[in-house]
This record gives sequence, structure tokens and C-alpha cells, in this order.
Amino acid sequence: MLLSKEEFDVLCSLRDFTVTTQINHYYQGNEHCALRIREFPDSGKRVFTLKERVPGGHREYEKEIPEDDFSDPYVQEVLQQFALREPLYLGDLLTVRHLYQGESGEICLDENHYLGITDYEFEFELYDADTASYAEGLAFLQEAGLNYRENPLSKLKRFLDAKKEKS
Repeated sequence: MLLSKEEFDVLCSLRDFTVTTQINHYYQGNEHCALRIREFPDSGKRVFTLKERVPGGHREYEKEIPEDDFSDPYVQEVLQQFALREPLYLGDLLTVRHLYQGESGEICLDENHYLGITDYEFEFELYDADTASYAEGLAFLQEAGLNYRENPLSKLKRFLDAKKEKS
């Protein structure tokens, strides 16, 4: 759910959040998939992710990799499966994530920076989608007097829209 700066600040004041930074390095996928390498500067960790569009959502292929490249054998296999030879680098989105470990999921408040734009976002990521509910995340929003609003655009889609608008 996208937030205003004021809503973001109020929500950040409600819990003792752990703050981390992550950088999404986006690459050209195709009509069936999205591709990124997520870097965690605090730990030096990098994770390759390819998200395949499937009915009702997406399937993720992930692997921690040592460098920002695609030379890992598993990564090469996944890229070949989707007919991606040399993915074209598109750009970066930096997220300062405020994270709180709840009982049924993680409350994430993200400050995103990309292409001269800053936006703010609330996410509630369930630990177990089969047994948990979103009630905890909704209650957190209600503490700040907010109701959940549908967010139709992912970080990647917002990044791509901004890139297209600037070109």
C-alpha cells in the first residue's frame, strides 16, 4: 500500500523497527517474467530472483550469488528456461526498510528511491500464507487511523513507469 510521507512517519513511530537497506538491480525480463538481483549492503549478500507470472500470482526462482552477475550454474539454467541470454540492466531502486517481526508476519515500511523519485510503502509479509491472516497488519494500520488501500503497482512496475516517463 502506498503511503504519504506523513502516514509513513506516523506508522514508523508505532513500533521499534529494525532498519536495513536493500538495492534492487533490475534487468530486462520478458512477457513471462521479471528479473532482479537484490543486494543487501549491510551484509554484502546478493540474491538473484526471477519471478514467473503464473495464474493467480507468481512463482519465484531465487539463489544467493557471490557477485552481481549471472554466471552461477543455477542462474544460467533458470535464464535458459526463460530464453534470457544476456539480460539488459535497467537500473536500481534503493529501499530503506523499517522491519518489525510480528506474530503472524513482518510489518515492512519502505522508503524507496529511484530515478529521482521517493515513495513510501506499507507491506505485510505473512510467515505462512496457509495458516496466517492479515489481521495483524490491518490492526497496525488502524492504530494510525488508516484503512488498507489496494496498491496495484509493484516496485518494479513503478520503476519501469518512471523510467518510461523520463525517456
